[in-house]
Order: sequence, then C-alpha cells, then structure tokens
Amino acid sequence: MGLFAPHLTARYRQLVEEFVEAVARDGAAELSEEGAQELINDAIDVSVFSAASGQAAPARNRIAEAVDAIWTRVASPPLSFRVYQSVAGLALDTGRLEYGSVLFVPYEGDPKKEIGQALSDITEENRQLREGIMEKIDKSYEGTVLAVCPVRAFDDVAAKRMAIAQVQLTLDAINYFCDQVLNFGLKSRVDSPRTLWPGSVETVVVIRDERGHYTMETVTWGSVGPMVELPASFLSSEKGESVGATRVSALLRKEARTGLEKRLLASIQWAGRATADPRIEEAFLLYAIALEALLAMKTSDLPITYRLKTRVAHLVGQTRAQRKSIAAQVSALYGIRSAIVHGGRYDVPTLELTRIRFFVKEAIRIVLTEEPFKSMSNEAELEEWFESAVLGGRESEKDAT
Repeated sequence: MGLFAPHLTARYRQLVEEFVEAVARDGAAELSEEGAQELINDAIDVSVFSAASGQAAPARNRIAEAVDAIWTRVASPPLSFRVYQSVAGLALDTGRLEYGSVLFVPYEGDPKKEIGQALSDITEENRQLREGIMEKIDKSYEGTVLAVCPVRAFDDVAAKRMAIAQVQLTLDAINYFCDQVLNFGLKSRVDSPRTLWPGSVETVVVIRDERGHYTMETVTWGSVGPMVELPASFLSSEKGESVGATRVSALLRKEARTGLEKRLLASIQWAGRATADPRIEEAFLLYAIALEALLAMKTSDLPITYRLKTRVAHLVGQTRAQRKSIAAQVSALYGIRSAIVHGGRYDVPTLELTRIRFFVKEAIRIVLTEEPFKSMSNEAELEEWFESAVLGGRESEKDAT
C-alpha cells in the first residue's frame, strides 16, 4: 500500500470493497477482503510489473488478461476447508454428535491427527516451529469438544468467518432445546468457551488441501455463572424429535434453504439465544424478536401487534376461548416489549418471561413438527394458512363439541 499516494490508497480500498460485493452479488462462495486483495495484487503484478521484462504485451492487453484471470478465479469452484473450534457445555454421551453440517467430537483421535498432519505439511522444514504451534493448540483444545465445520470459500479468512457463523447458528439451534431436557431450575448453555468463561483464549484451526494455519484470539466476556452440560443424546432422542430437534438438524444440513426455512431457522436462532441468556430483560426481548421473525411477515398494513396476536392465537389456540385468551396475552407481552425498547423499562417479571417463552416455543414446535406446516415449502403457503384461519373463522373439533 506504500506504493500508492493517499488518494490512490483510498481508491484501492474502495475497489477491493466493490469487488467483494460484486462477488457476493454474483452468488459465488464467500471471498474476504484479504482474499480480494491477494487476487488484485496478483493482477497488478501481472499487468504492471511484468513489463519490466521488456517482452510484455501492450498494457491494455495485460490489464484485460489480468481482469479475466480474476473473474476466472472467482467463477471456478471454491476451495474446501475444515474449520476446528472448541465448544463448551455439550456432554458427548453419544461419543460424537453430527448436528446439521457440524460434527462435534472430543479433541483426540482423528481430529488431533488431522490438525497435526496439516501442521506437518506447512512447517515441514521447521520442526521447532511445528512443535510450538501444536503445543499451543493442545493447550487450548485438550479435554474439550471440537466443532468441525466443512465450508467452501475462496480463501482462509472467508472460510473461518463462514464456519464461525455456521457453528454459532448450530449452537443457537441446540440451545433452543436446552430447557426442554433438564429439571426445572437447572440451566444449560452450549457456546464458545470465550463466551462462557471470561478471559479465555480460543484457537481456530483452518485446514485447506493439506495446508493449515492457526489463529488465536482473546476476548473477555462477562461470567454467566455455573452451567450444566446438555446431553448430546437428547437431540436424537424420542423427546428431542417430538420438539423438532431432528427436523432442525436436517434444516441446518441443507445448503439451499427456502424462504420459509430461513425464517424458521432465524426464529430458532433468536429463541436459542433467549433460552441461554441469564438476563431476564434481554431474554424477553430475544424471544420477542424470535416471535416476530417467525410470524410477523409484512403482508398488510395492519399493526404488528395485531398480526402477532391473531397469528399466535390461531396457531397455538385450540378453541375460540383459548384463542381469545392467547390474543390478549400476546398483546400484553408486546406492550412490555415496547415499554423496554421505547420507554426504558427494565423490570420484566419472571412470569412474563415464562409466558412469552411458552408462546414462542410452542409456535416453533407446531411449525416444525405438525401438518400442514412441516410440509409447507414457502412463506406464501404459511401466509395463506393464516389468511384462511382468520377470514374463515377457523373452528376446531373442540369448538364443534
């Protein structure tokens, strides 16, 4: 960057940002700014500095060839990566857990060998360096559970970012089930160690085509107190299946998700964070966001409170009396949400947190596990169901009797 004048440096940075955005719009795999800089710098080397040989083609031709080379690269298949990071709060009573596209395994056996082999390949000539790196990784991973996430990207930095986001989505989905397996009063939370333990050091290992590198970062977070581990076996148990754990794993495994599936996973992710959050007010707001993410699709000019209360009522309520009661409760809950966001209120009763949690979890469970919702393929079908339920005066068997 020192080669450029200040105004050219700014233009170069703008060029990199625009290039990354163009790649994203084109639907290609993720490219980081660092990866974009590497491609552009290579193009500069070819189109500008190769002229020093005295045998280079005209500048216009060299530049055109360099631009073609860049787009050929991003149009080619992305590279395959495996990204390793540690997680806490998950008891691998099943030995290993594959949930969605993420594999959770103890740091031993194959994962340890794979990381060691990758380090051997890139530090072949420096045994002391290799041993030093491996010692740091062992210290960070020893006795922990690893999340192994396969991703496809154009560079290591993008792969790391994509994997961390995918693992976080998976952990939020798992956290969604944490309060449905343990006895009342106990709290589970599965997360990154840096989130659970203040001052912890987290190591993320990225492996690509038998080449790997490691990065280390230290982030201090507030302590959330003692936690109870979530048994991995719950996620594949009969009870887990009844609340949607199997279906969620299948959705996480899909690469091309429908709009309805994306909406459902977004709601689950917010609800998962609410489930694990020890602060009542923050958890309440996260549950409210989860409810909106699932049901507050903008299809009319009706107020959001009205849309939410009528949809929750028709989705969860089995009789007219139940739906009337649910609508009133949801309206009151949304009033609390507005008071927190707009009025600075900071005293949510535990009963109200329990109430909104029930409506969110029940709405998600129904859409995940019951017909006709689990067979719906797009958002329009869900919208049509609500429209029919509201306009048609949905009547259940209990109403009829």
